[in-house]
Amino acid sequence: EADAATLYKSALHPYTKLLFEAAMMFKINSSVEVKTMLEKENACPFAHRCPKAEKRCFEECPELTERENGHKVRCWF
Repeated sequence: EADAATLYKSALHPYTKLLFEAAMMFKINSSVEVKTMLEKENACPFAHRCPKAEKRCFEECPELTERENGHKVRCWF
């Protein structure tokens, strides 16, 4: 969560980075769909597609934390 310019310059979450790469026509090496956020998650909803995912990602949902001034991310990394 951040203003558009900050997200574009310094995306922190792996999913946000992949979105920008896809928008720039980079190749994405996955055909798995992202889960909906309409249901309560007990783990990171992006873990099954994340190149950085570890065991914890599949077991716990990280809190939304501010990593930089005005830039929040829900990710363990």
